[in-house]
Amino acid sequence: MSPVPAQPKIYHITHVDNLAAIVSDRKLVSDARMLERGGPHVTIGMSAIKRRRIEEIHVPCHPGTKVGDYVPFYFCPRSVMLFLIHKANDPDLSYRGGQEPIIHLEANLHEVVE
Repeated sequence: MSPVPAQPKIYHITHVDNLAAIVSDRKLVSDARMLERGGPHVTIGMSAIKRRRIEEIHVPCHPGTKVGDYVPFYFCPRSVMLFLIHKANDPDLSYRGGQEPIIHLEANLHEVVE
């Protein structure tokens, strides 16, 4: 097993067309909050998974919240979702625009927690 890095990174992927809203907000927002606003410009995730996170999957350590109330992050720069976007053959993925317009946002885990 690899040692824990001193400065672990977390990652978020989004479509370039969503960048203006992120910059305007000066933060990332959850899928639940994004839906309240009418949705992102371009959705790159799987709608069924996003729906389950917003409607069904509770977060026991924070009663009254669901997974979709939080911003999704990955702990590696190359996620399974990115691979699915690259392959563009999953029937549950409606986005078919390829990886070229996907932006990789990286943050220091410790700074985000603070």
